[in-house]
Amino acid sequence: MEKGMISERQFTILAAITIIGDSLLVMPGMLASVAKQDAWLSALLSLLLGLLVTWLFCMAAKCYPKLNLIASLQKVYGNWLGALLAIIFLFHSLMTSGVVLREAGDFIQTHSLPKTPTVAVLLLFLVIIVMAIKLRLEAFSRTAELLFGVFIVFFVFVSIALLPQIQLKELQPFFQNGFMPIMRGGLIGVTFSFVEVSALLMIAPYVAWNDKKMSNKRFLTGALLGGIVLLFVTFYANTVLGPLLTERQMYPTYTLAKRISIGNFLERLEALLAFMWVISNYFKIVLHAYALATGLAQLLRMKDYSQLAFPVALLVVATALIIYPNIIFFNTELTRTYPLFDLTIALGIPMLLVIGALFRKGASSILKL
Repeated sequence: MEKGMISERQFTILAAITIIGDSLLVMPGMLASVAKQDAWLSALLSLLLGLLVTWLFCMAAKCYPKLNLIASLQKVYGNWLGALLAIIFLFHSLMTSGVVLREAGDFIQTHSLPKTPTVAVLLLFLVIIVMAIKLRLEAFSRTAELLFGVFIVFFVFVSIALLPQIQLKELQPFFQNGFMPIMRGGLIGVTFSFVEVSALLMIAPYVAWNDKKMSNKRFLTGALLGGIVLLFVTFYANTVLGPLLTERQMYPTYTLAKRISIGNFLERLEALLAFMWVISNYFKIVLHAYALATGLAQLLRMKDYSQLAFPVALLVVATALIIYPNIIFFNTELTRTYPLFDLTIALGIPMLLVIGALFRKGASSILKL
């Protein structure tokens, strides 16, 4: 199915950049709406829970190291039940790529191309999604490796530029509303970022591991790196903008970048933040679209998944157009129900794989790191 191989470093980067994904811009606002000034504690909790979720994915990848998630499900549960679980998982990839693509389209239309129809922006994304699937895993993994370095440089620059504006008093009082809002925020954070990285189970067999014992650590390192970026972003949003403004902004991180002012000369650097977000968003969309294309080709017994590049990209764009009618619906309904959808499918199906493999293979070959 997939002839190319990627390096351990590229896999780690794909894990980190997928976790960051759309959460870079929207997660601080979602957490602040629940936990207020304790949003950074929710981000910290989501990081800790996210590492636990990633460990579960490591176990799922170790069940059958030479098989992707679709093939592993069919091996454990048989062709028919395994195929049904695979279809449900692929439906999640379709929905996730559609939601993230729609977020990207709405953001670009609102802040960069206000007179351009959303469908035109989405069609531009369609072209680069098709290119990524056509050029296969190795090509877009190398691109991620290249652009992630640019991402980190921009992130460090923005972080340093905002240091003088931090006001720690915005974090007080701690635990004003108790621990439950922090817990709710942590669950939102872990579902929108870490749980959706389950699509990496579709590419884990195609990594050229130098040492297979290090595979879990590579996955966890990527998760830790992505979680730290989101923790810093949430902390900066709370301490620079304040919890009230962070809660009211649709894209608080973008507003945060507007606050950068160096010597009254270097200002309005929000374009850097927008570029960072487009990078992380794009690779999250591509990863789920790739999982959808390879999974469908496998179920349909096709030899070459690249033949599905255009139909899959078109399906993702169509989903993005119909997934929610407007931004109000996204804020009030989708953000409430989608975490449950994530937990049920993106976390539930890998968990079913681990449980089934434990009965077939025994715990010793799976549970040890």
